[in-house]
Amino acid sequence: MKYKRSSVINVIKKKITGFSTDRGFTLLEILFVIMIIAVLAAVILPRAFEAKINAKNSSLKESCTELASFASQWAQQAINSQDDNSTALLSDYFATLTGQNQTDGREDWNSSVWIADDQNPSNWKRDNPITPSGRAEDLNLCVEDILASANKGLRNPFNGTNLFSSATNYPPGAGHPVTGAVACAGHGAPENTVLFALLYQGSASNTYGLTDPDAFYAGQESTSVQGLRNGVFLARMKH
Repeated sequence: MKYKRSSVINVIKKKITGFSTDRGFTLLEILFVIMIIAVLAAVILPRAFEAKINAKNSSLKESCTELASFASQWAQQAINSQDDNSTALLSDYFATLTGQNQTDGREDWNSSVWIADDQNPSNWKRDNPITPSGRAEDLNLCVEDILASANKGLRNPFNGTNLFSSATNYPPGAGHPVTGAVACAGHGAPENTVLFALLYQGSASNTYGLTDPDAFYAGQESTSVQGLRNGVFLARMKH
């Protein structure tokens, strides 16, 4: 009598393991496999998503660090260009990046603006420039010009668009929080100094009010020195 090789193998396997390859999976076995897959997915997928978000936050922080460097270059070039009749201080130039034309020396001085804002004045973009208090002539230079001269375009890693785009990175215009949108804030500090920093919205931000405590990522806040310290450092100087 001849036996098919596969049948012989199945008999041997059954003798050794007690399992026959002739039968299919039972419903219980299928459910067990599905349960294992579900458990693995429940553990792996959230961690993978969290890792992806963390990577984008790190990328955004790096972009803000670069942006702070370009903003400092802008402030230095701007003050170097003022004539002998001007009395504007370097702190006044940084103040224009928060929407004001000067700081006033008070420790509770505070101001902030979205860098993509094309409605309110600031010197991030050319839309509504501010001449610092004490500068005799108009200021025809903005931070975006410095980036353009360096052929540098900084993008929001969460939506892939230019950080200065009012269409995609200006929360009040969008009517809702925009993850990765960047603001600049200044706050008076001890010893007659003022601190400037860049802040950005995170995936957990649920409001876009610049002074709201939960508008920014991971403890960043525009209305306190500590909140600015949790952001990306821009400058600290005398009033």
